[in-house]
Amino acid sequence: MGQGDSLPRAQWLLIGSLLLVVALANIAQPYPALAPLQHAPTVLLCLAAPSLLRRWPLTTGAVGLIWLFLLLHTLGGRYIYSYVPYQGWLAAVGGEAFGGMLGSARNGYDRLIHFLFGLLLTPVLAQVAQQHGGTGRARRGCSASLWWASPARSTKCSNGC
Repeated sequence: MGQGDSLPRAQWLLIGSLLLVVALANIAQPYPALAPLQHAPTVLLCLAAPSLLRRWPLTTGAVGLIWLFLLLHTLGGRYIYSYVPYQGWLAAVGGEAFGGMLGSARNGYDRLIHFLFGLLLTPVLAQVAQQHGGTGRARRGCSASLWWASPARSTKCSNGC
């Protein structure tokens, strides 16, 4: 896919459907005071997406992975993550045993989203690295970031000295 003036129709549909889902997620919003904090970044990204995708094109598959992540993020944002009633939904689909299979009183939807961030967005980041600078440059950037953030850097001696 080259740098054209327009996006593939499927990418327009993904962007538009995500905006629709955000709008639907705000109908009878259970936490209206927190809704803008949860959904504004997704809306802003949707509005910027056509320009971003024209400048830095991605395959429709990669855009679909981003869409799926943001769709699940929008669901979590509706319930401010801590109150997503997924255990009740699982119980309704598969019975009480299925609903309680996670065996935790803590709502783990945020953990699921953290896992899916890596699972769904790693292929997108790999595509970006391959298209725009290669994986070697990305690896060096990650190494530099890890060094900068490491606690050993702030100690008196690092790197075995």
